[in-house]
Order: sequence, then C-alpha cells, then structure tokens
Amino acid sequence: MFKKVFAVIAVLMFMVGIAGIVNADEGVVDNPISISVRGNSVSNTDCGETDFGMGVALEYELPIDPLSVEIAVDKYNYYDGEVVSGTVPKLAPGLSAAVGQTETMEAINLSASLKYSFKQLVEKGVNLTPYVLGGAGIMFNDYSLFDVDATMEGHLGVGASYAITESVSVFGESRYVWNQINDSGHDMDDIDLDSLVCMVGMKYKF
Repeated sequence: MFKKVFAVIAVLMFMVGIAGIVNADEGVVDNPISISVRGNSVSNTDCGETDFGMGVALEYELPIDPLSVEIAVDKYNYYDGEVVSGTVPKLAPGLSAAVGQTETMEAINLSASLKYSFKQLVEKGVNLTPYVLGGAGIMFNDYSLFDVDATMEGHLGVGASYAITESVSVFGESRYVWNQINDSGHDMDDIDLDSLVCMVGMKYKF
C-alpha cells in the first residue's frame, strides 16, 4: 500500500511541477519551482537501527529572498527484520506477540518545511549553498504487529546544495525528527520514533 501511495503522490507532485513550466510567463528565465528526488537513512534513537528509504520534494522560492517552502513525501523505514520470539525485541519491549512474526516499522511522512538559504558563497562565485530548515508533517505509520494511528511530527535540519549547472544541483541534509506513537490500548509504553534522518539527493530547477 505504501508503494502505491508514494507513487501516486510522486506523480501528482511531478504534474504540479510541469504545470509550473506550462503556466510560466514567456521570457521568464528564473522559475522559482524545483523538484528533487532523495534517499534517506533513518537512525532511530530508541531501537538503534539504521534503515533506508526514498522521497520526493517540491520547492518554491518565496519572493522574500532567501526563503523557500518545501512540500515533501518521504518513506522512512525505522526498523525492519527481526523475528519475534515471545516478546517484541525493539520498538515495543514487553509486548507479547506470536512467535515467528517479524517486527517492522515504516512510515510515509507528508511534510512542509520553511528553508533559509545562505547565498553568500554563491555571490562570491562558489556554487555551494548551505541552508537551515524547520517544519512539521503527518506520519502515516505502519507497524507489523498491530495497527497504529497517524501522528504529527516536527523537524529541524541543516544541509548544503552544490550547483552542477544552472538547473541541476546535488545536496546533502541532516534533520532531527520528533515523532511518537501513543499507547493505543495495548499493554505497552509509547513507541518513541525520534530519529536522525540523513538525506542525499538531486534537484532540478525549472
């Protein structure tokens, strides 16, 4: 299901980007819209696991330079692959589960971020742009052992992009994500999904 949701949203975001090109005024060179594809590594602070996911983002540069707004969808794999042997080994310790079940935790994060870019290096002829960002999102969580609710998340991050051409750049980013699943009637503590997320990707500016 997550793959279908991810694919649909990615296509919709791509169509929004295409619409921005089609509707752009003729003769305008510097279009403020860009789209990026990125991979992520999630290090969950509670269970100590590191797993990988993917995401896409649409960014719009605001008239108030150097601010921009980013809308993104990312798939986070918090934990994947340990077979339960009586009790849950990682995310929900102490919870009883059937022997032989596999404990996994995944999430689709729909997020919005406000980004501030430091363009002083570009003005000096260096194609490197550091930035900071902050925002919030909705996590659609999928836990293999029982159903869990969607949650709100908050995040802060830092990163830098390097322009290869006027339209294409690569970037790296680290953000800390706060996310917690509350007890949903099970005999367990809340699931703490606070994580450090590292991303690398490529951006295309229309």
